[in-house]
Amino acid sequence: MKAMFKEPIRNHPSVIFEKLAAFWGFIAVMLLSEGFSQFLEGKSRIFSVTYWRGFFYTLKSGDFSVLLSGAGLFLICVIVIVISFYVWRKTFFSIRDSVLVVDKKTLFKKVSKLPASNISTVNIERSLIERLIGTAKVKVDINSSTTAEQTDFTFVLKLPLAELFKEELIKAKAGEENTQTAVPLISAFEESRADTIIKFGFSEVIRHQLLSIPFAQGLLALLTFLPVFLEDGRYSAGGTDQRIFLLWLLLIGAVFSVVKSVFKNWNFTLMKDGGNIYIKKGLIKTSSIAFGADKINGVIIKQSLLARIFGLYSIEAAVIGLTTQQEKTPVLSLLTTKSEAERVLKLCAPDYMTSSQLIPASKKSLVPYMIAAVFSSGVSAPLIFVPIQKTWISFIAIAIFSFILAYMSYRTKAITFDERLVKIVSGILLRKTVVINFSDIQKIDIKSDFIVKRLGIARAAVSILSASAQRNHLTGYFDRALLDEIADRTVKAKDALSTVRRFSYEK
Repeated sequence: MKAMFKEPIRNHPSVIFEKLAAFWGFIAVMLLSEGFSQFLEGKSRIFSVTYWRGFFYTLKSGDFSVLLSGAGLFLICVIVIVISFYVWRKTFFSIRDSVLVVDKKTLFKKVSKLPASNISTVNIERSLIERLIGTAKVKVDINSSTTAEQTDFTFVLKLPLAELFKEELIKAKAGEENTQTAVPLISAFEESRADTIIKFGFSEVIRHQLLSIPFAQGLLALLTFLPVFLEDGRYSAGGTDQRIFLLWLLLIGAVFSVVKSVFKNWNFTLMKDGGNIYIKKGLIKTSSIAFGADKINGVIIKQSLLARIFGLYSIEAAVIGLTTQQEKTPVLSLLTTKSEAERVLKLCAPDYMTSSQLIPASKKSLVPYMIAAVFSSGVSAPLIFVPIQKTWISFIAIAIFSFILAYMSYRTKAITFDERLVKIVSGILLRKTVVINFSDIQKIDIKSDFIVKRLGIARAAVSILSASAQRNHLTGYFDRALLDEIADRTVKAKDALSTVRRFSYEK
């Protein structure tokens, strides 16, 4: 154990087959085909020399469509497996002098060296297959905006070895030498040391999914299928069967969406130990995410239309160098009450709490929004002249909707700031509150055109270091002097990743 990971090791062999979707697809096709029993009994033509001689002759003649046949897919899968086996056999990784070394000794040799000090997060993720065979993925992310959309390094190991490898990387990052004969597993460390901040049960996970359904998505589905359920002569032929089929289609889709969310967020648990935050969740595919609280670049509080009715909030965090592949932004809390959301922020992101009073968008901002509404109405004006009865009603409806949307766009924008933070509020159906430290802002662009410039207003685009989902944030229209003051404070702000900030989280 003393020299654990100092000597080069390989990934678990299961990595060869894990990403071969074509291979598993071919197996599924064979299972469903009538000739599968013949394949198992060795009576299929695929075992004859004549068959393969004709196959390669057709391929040699330039007819590559044969590759789409069952035999072609089988041959491609075999080739991919052979290449994957070669790459697996020639790829090694180790930890040497606090440096993660990945050495690919393939035809195109490549050695990647990552100093442990540049590692942002080390997380463990397990799919259903990995849980069945006892393996896990160790995902290593670095502090880089270039690779913010993907995991930088992924290793597949047996679960105990994966946990030990994660612990070794964390120790290397902390500058600790591995002189112990045994290293405690990170999972045991989390269970014994980390305090549970919030945990969501089965009913709360379902509530989160049901109240998070986008209003626009539900409205679109309703408008799409509503005509089919109406008693209309156009649908009289076979109408009953069609309505029942579509009803089942809607129900199955809704149930599947809820079940998928429940499986993904099953037993969602947020924990904290010192300056580190841990998130565990998942039923079939489990994930264990860990990152330093000082890596948070911003906090995003969300409320869907239904969540606002029940007074519930969800919290996300923009984190440097962290991606969970499916979720570009880690979720700190599912939908919960205001008091619980404030408690999560106070314990996990205290530097992102502000009591400053919100400043509503300038009344002058109604002008550009109303101009946009007039333009939208003008585009639909030709509907008045369409020689179809009552088409003018569509024009009136579009015009009313455009002006209501313009007014709501003005009413839902707000901003505030203090010595450290800027808070941006926006969203009509999905209300989003973004809280950013001035020192975390990479760039702020103040935008105006010839119309809003004459009114003395503008809007700002704020950029932070994060995945694309939370990288850019646009404000509403505010007085130009107000936005200039925010830009000045951004320029004067000190480095957010200072020792003082880290100490405040640990405290």
